[in-house]
Amino acid sequence: MVSLKDSKAISLIKSLFKWVTHSNYQVATVYTAFIGLGGILCGYDTGSISGIMNMTQFIKQFANSVDSSGQPILTSSQKSLILSILSAGSATGSLSVAHLADTIGRRPSIMLGCVILSVGVIVQLATDTMKALAIGRFIAGVGVGLLSSLIPLYQSETSSQKNRGTVVSSYQLHSSIGGFFSSVINELCKDNDTALAYKLPIALQLLWAVLLFFLVIFIPETARYYTRKGQLAKARQSISLLMSVPENSIIVTNELELMSTDSMYAYTKKDRSCGWKSIFTTEGRQLFRLFTGIGVQVFQQLAGSNFVFYFGPEYFKSIGVNDTYIISMINTAINSASTVPALLLIEKLGRRLLLNFGAIAMAITQFILAGVGFAKTSETKTKVQIALSCIYLFCYSCTWGSTASVISNEIFPTSTRAKSVALSGSSNALINWAVVYAIPHLVDSGSGNANLGTKVYFIWAGCCLVSLIFSYMTVFETKGLSLEQIDELYKAVKYAWQSKKYIPTAITFRAQVDRKRSKEKDSADNETTAHTLGQQNTVEKRVRIQEFDPAIDADQTTVQATDQTTIHDVDQTTVMKQHDRTSDGDPDGDPDTYSSV
Repeated sequence: MVSLKDSKAISLIKSLFKWVTHSNYQVATVYTAFIGLGGILCGYDTGSISGIMNMTQFIKQFANSVDSSGQPILTSSQKSLILSILSAGSATGSLSVAHLADTIGRRPSIMLGCVILSVGVIVQLATDTMKALAIGRFIAGVGVGLLSSLIPLYQSETSSQKNRGTVVSSYQLHSSIGGFFSSVINELCKDNDTALAYKLPIALQLLWAVLLFFLVIFIPETARYYTRKGQLAKARQSISLLMSVPENSIIVTNELELMSTDSMYAYTKKDRSCGWKSIFTTEGRQLFRLFTGIGVQVFQQLAGSNFVFYFGPEYFKSIGVNDTYIISMINTAINSASTVPALLLIEKLGRRLLLNFGAIAMAITQFILAGVGFAKTSETKTKVQIALSCIYLFCYSCTWGSTASVISNEIFPTSTRAKSVALSGSSNALINWAVVYAIPHLVDSGSGNANLGTKVYFIWAGCCLVSLIFSYMTVFETKGLSLEQIDELYKAVKYAWQSKKYIPTAITFRAQVDRKRSKEKDSADNETTAHTLGQQNTVEKRVRIQEFDPAIDADQTTVQATDQTTIHDVDQTTVMKQHDRTSDGDPDGDPDTYSSV
């Protein structure tokens, strides 16, 4: 009999945990995992509102029209308003991140998002009119917009380059779990004959908002926010806490050095007060990065997932499914489970491969779905449509659903990251609003509607093909690179399909090598090594940091002008082995490697 201790499953879990908590980032991984719970808030409404709109009590309360049999119904315009108004609020909240995140910080802004969302939920619970309900959903949307942009931003700035993709993808996992929870709650409440049927699912959002608010109280602000503000002493404290090492450690010093010498701003007060004009500059290919960040967010919304998430119950009812709530619950469960492969593969296969494969798979699935719609109504046709919907959700969730937010939160330099992420997030929300508002008019029958039905899948499939071209041409491969190395990547490599061959310079590898060496020594040796290695750093960078951070002693800025051919002179062979960015080949690039050395 095999003991639990020797179980392969237990060994696999231990190996996975060891990989996720790479290097000195164990504490940071815990913090980012906790804050990722905010994704539940953002996914919960998406999963709940579609079911709520089909509840008898909700329709009786808010419908202003009747069908041919005299039963109250929601018009296409009402459905569009209810579903899309939250996205309009989300766009407003995402744009607010540009100012809030750089002014009061990432952490306080997340707490503010929880408060705003809670206010919106309370307004929805207190109303019995469509106008007031829409106002409440808009206010809640502002909170959702803040959280959906800030949480991945916080995660990307506090996680290691070895697991950043996994950590940021966990936000989408939590979002899909929120959607599953909401579908379960809808199933339990749908038969209640009072207003509690739809008010209880809405009210439960308060629970998640309060929980996240109190969790954020105990997490630190990101070090990159402090370096942008010139508060290097606080940045040092933040790095020390997140990496669980002493403040005077060489690990902290090197991390701080890399952050403070971000090539998009020369670490001056003028550059720290980055305005909107710098967001649209071509310096450092910032404008191209913005185009990429906005593009991946837009095409994520045009992939067709909103049709399944928001209109699932109504769609399945139209193709002959009786218990639409059960099917919706199955879909949200598939969405949650399918996000897990993305967590495991994004740092193994890379961003480009996931996006390209996902676009092809989604396009094929949706072309087939659209074609099946022309067949005569039958039980077989219904089963095929349900199965294809599940396959599509799997393809979406483990590729574009998880990867888009990773890319848009990691490709920008510190000086422009908050504003660029805000624009990317607001673009996502605006396209979401437009799509959700248009779907009832595209799908429904009746005067003024296109009556496309399942033929709407042709539109989504076409968008997926366009997204394939976009991702191949514009998305750079960033797996295994720190945020500062990504900045260097965009300056050294011209074309996206050549990015996988890029090798960071020896300078940007210094912190990684020093960190690896210091882990191999005991605590006493670490202090000695920290002092010795600290003296070998260049005087220009040390003096620049010392001007803003008095915690660095003057003797640390003294340079021994003699032998500096130490671990900092990392040759390209060592770099390639350590990064493993080219070991599995690159089918879409040439055999050359690229470096800014």
